[in-house]
Amino acid sequence: MGSEMCIRDRLATATPGTITVAAGATPVNASLTNLTPGATYYFRAYAVNSGGTAQSSMQSFSTPKLTQSIVWGASPIVSIGTSSTINATGGTSGAPVVFGSSTPSTCLVSGNQVTGVAPGTNNCTLTANQAGDASHLPAPQATLTISVVAGVPSACLLYTSPSPRDLST
Repeated sequence: MGSEMCIRDRLATATPGTITVAAGATPVNASLTNLTPGATYYFRAYAVNSGGTAQSSMQSFSTPKLTQSIVWGASPIVSIGTSSTINATGGTSGAPVVFGSSTPSTCLVSGNQVTGVAPGTNNCTLTANQAGDASHLPAPQATLTISVVAGVPSACLLYTSPSPRDLST
């Protein structure tokens, strides 16, 4: 149920959160709070005097949706043929952050794992997206550029055994 405003004339305009009704040369404002983001609200102004009641046509306004953003976690270290975990935090819609690769010739993404395909400096571009909902806009796509290293060298130990000796003497 809405609030009532009584005025003499009926010219109404609205912006999200405020309704202005002009009563002759004197506007009447009503501030609205606790509105749902991404919702459309309808209102009608009416005036009551000794001549009766007059009302305006139905007016409406929509509240803007909330914005979201994506923040990358730590950059993964990726080498050819190995997978590393990628992570990012999204906005408040609760929708999952979905990862991808815009450079599949150098790195592939499956779920939250990135796998190196070809080595290079700053040659793997990861993408992160988050959908919107009734109250939230989709987050703008976030990208992260990383390098794919050729691999971690193996460490080998080389030792030679000493010549056998007689320790009894």
